[in-house]
Parts: sequence; C-alpha cells; structure tokens
Amino acid sequence: MKVFLFLVLAMNLAAEQEKAKIPVIERAEFAVGSTKYTGVKLALVKPNEVVIRHDSGISRIHPSKLAPDLAEELGYDKAAAAVADFPLSLQCLGAKEENGKYRWFFNVTNKGAKPFLGSFKITMLNLTEPIESGWEVFVSKGKPGIAPGAWTRVSLISHNAPESVHGDYGIGGFRCDLTDGEGEPIGGSITQKITGKMLVK
Repeated sequence: MKVFLFLVLAMNLAAEQEKAKIPVIERAEFAVGSTKYTGVKLALVKPNEVVIRHDSGISRIHPSKLAPDLAEELGYDKAAAAVADFPLSLQCLGAKEENGKYRWFFNVTNKGAKPFLGSFKITMLNLTEPIESGWEVFVSKGKPGIAPGAWTRVSLISHNAPESVHGDYGIGGFRCDLTDGEGEPIGGSITQKITGKMLVK
C-alpha cells in the first residue's frame, strides 16, 4: 500500500512539474533543521509549498524554511507566498462614484478549514505615489463569522477612482491587514495590485 501511495504521489509531483515547467533541484543529501534526506529532488509546486522527493518518500515544507539562495533558485516569491498563506482571498470588483468620492467593492472568501472570526482592514493604495486613499475595518467576530469556503461582500469609500479615471493619482492596489477589535494590525498582511474598473451605476 505504501509503495502504491508513493508512486501516486511521485506521479502527481511529476505532472505538477511538467504542467508548470517549474525548476527542479537535485541534491545527493539535503537537510531541513535536524531532518536529513538523501536522493533529493526539490520543487516549488505552490507559492507557499516546496515538495521534497527523497529516498524515503515525499515531504512538504514552506519555502521560507530554505536557505535564501536555494529558495531564490526555486523561484520563491515572498509576496506571492504571503497571499497564499493569508486566510482570506480578496477579489476587487471595481468602484462606483458616490457623492464626489468612490465606493470600492470586494468579495472576501475564507480559504481556511475553520470559520474566520476575526477582523480585517482594507486600505486602498495609490501605488505610483504611493499614498493611502481610504480604508475600513470589517468585523466578523462571533459565530458564525465567515464559514470555510464562504464569501461576503464588503465596500469602502475612497477619494480616488481607478487609474483609468485618475491616472497616476488613481487606485492601483490595496492592502489587507488582520486586525484586533480596535482596527490595529495583529500580524498577517497582503498587498495586491489591481486593475480597477468603474462599475455601471
């Protein structure tokens, strides 16, 4: 049974590598902390996951545990990994003009296996300057919160429209921070570029 599972995992890894054309690094010996492996092949199969194929099977680790030069050689992108690690997935839908300002809309999805019961802050960013242009804290504490796989829609007011309207002064991205009850960051933050659009009134 173990041999069968190993073969299935190995075939899946090979398929992932072929599909994405990701770099594979081979080592006769390799260690992560006190754990040592032999006959190693390493591949970054997700922004936040390195697969280690070795003589005893297959292991998975976060790329941040690798030496910086090795992580770089595998194509590790710290910002992309932060987005993959973040418990929420945010999709910016665009903006509508509202009383001389602009209301931005987001779909927020819980990527985790448990309900998200915390708070998060979305800050609109002008990435050219760069400056902040409007923010809001959204509270989902208390049951049921955001259930695993479920999404909620939120919106906030900004002084600026997308770059397509305001050019260099327009919104080119946003930041999302996990926050406490007072709206202060508590660790966990992502910044994403967006190509915003004006929504039909």
